[in-house]
Amino acid sequence: MSALAFRPADLATRAGVHVATVHRAVASGDLPKRRIGRATVIPAEAADAWTKARAADAIPQNEAAHRG
Repeated sequence: MSALAFRPADLATRAGVHVATVHRAVASGDLPKRRIGRATVIPAEAADAWTKARAADAIPQNEAAHRG
């Protein structure tokens, strides 16, 4: 069974970023958040879309080495 939502720390681990990056994305509105009791979670569909968008915007390692 797939996760329905991720806590910010879990999404950060999954995406390979610092948890502060996830918090900034939530604060800027790039990632929606939901409250379940006292926990803040990010819906899985939004997390997947955000992760894919970040990967598409990333510079491949071999291109980064050739830039001055």
